[in-house]
Amino acid sequence: MQNTKFIALDIGSGKLRLCAVEVNEGIINIRGNYEIDYDGVVDGQFLEDSTELQDSLRELFSDVDTEEYSKVYVNVPSDFCGLIKKTITKTFSTPIEFDNALRNEFLKGAQIDPSEIDGGIVLKKILGDFLPHSSTQIAGQHGQEDLTADVDFIYASKEFIAKMDELLQICGLTDISYKCGIVEQAMQMTKSSFRDMGVVLIDTGYLLTSVVAVKGDKVESLYSFDLGGAHITTDLSEAFKISFKVAENLKQKVLLTVDPSEVDYYVVTDEKTQKEYELKASDVNQVVRARIEHIAKMVSKCVTEEQGIYQFLVTGGGLCEMKGALDILSSALGVVCKAEKLEMGVLEEYSESAIASLIKSAYMSEKIGYQNMPFYKKWWQKIKSVFKR
Repeated sequence: MQNTKFIALDIGSGKLRLCAVEVNEGIINIRGNYEIDYDGVVDGQFLEDSTELQDSLRELFSDVDTEEYSKVYVNVPSDFCGLIKKTITKTFSTPIEFDNALRNEFLKGAQIDPSEIDGGIVLKKILGDFLPHSSTQIAGQHGQEDLTADVDFIYASKEFIAKMDELLQICGLTDISYKCGIVEQAMQMTKSSFRDMGVVLIDTGYLLTSVVAVKGDKVESLYSFDLGGAHITTDLSEAFKISFKVAENLKQKVLLTVDPSEVDYYVVTDEKTQKEYELKASDVNQVVRARIEHIAKMVSKCVTEEQGIYQFLVTGGGLCEMKGALDILSSALGVVCKAEKLEMGVLEEYSESAIASLIKSAYMSEKIGYQNMPFYKKWWQKIKSVFKR
């Protein structure tokens, strides 16, 4: 594969993350890693207006040479994504050979009426198995047969795409590709053989929790709801009449793996006023437990009875970094929930799995794009790379 450079941009529910990526001889190198806080996303809407969001993106891109890194891959939050499953029939000439070429041709021609996705933009099409006895000769048309298969259409809101296109173009970027963040995490964080058993991936972020169920390479369901780690912080702030910042520090001290005694307390200090708070550990844990059980109740609404026997994985910074949180989540759901993350270079945190998965997916897209490139274009790319040196 030819050496390439691109930007990975993760639109989180509370942070914007950017990585400048360079691929040399198939090795992924992260040349820049930046993040900033912003107001976030709730109920499919940015909490910042366009001007504020533009300022946030300008700040994020300020240290990146957008002429050198001109292509950008964007993670679309699940609040802006949807899933439509369709049974598609297409006509092929006989004899039919069921190989990858046929699957690719079938998928390429599979279309969906824009009205079915509210005018949204299709990000990914996933082909299932051809239906049994789906190959039927067309009456009166010798040498032609119909094939039928199920296709998953993953799509994004047209409003989101239009807004991000506009904002990124102002930053000097015009070569923009979009991917559904939670779907790419499910595919990139697990092996196909593991997904064959069925996987439910729960990504709990700052303001948003995403839930996707996959089996093999098929997406069975895709949901999101507006609950995350910030809601736990808010609960603590309101319950104990402390500032949000002090509540965030308190949350980081919470230990849910053991039941505290009557004499156990958490001690936190307000750095601004230097006031010290001693809060009864059992009361604090009860507040946190109630919110985690609320999140579990919402997750259960996103999972079918059949999917209840799948492997449950949890990622994101909302729960995974709180000791004992997954034990409560597991108990409330009646399944074992295992923390999972994708590490890549400097990206080591659960909250960074989304952008790590995006980078891995973008690399595969670049690789496939290069493999499908005409020979003369490959040759021209090599010539240009020699002169750049």
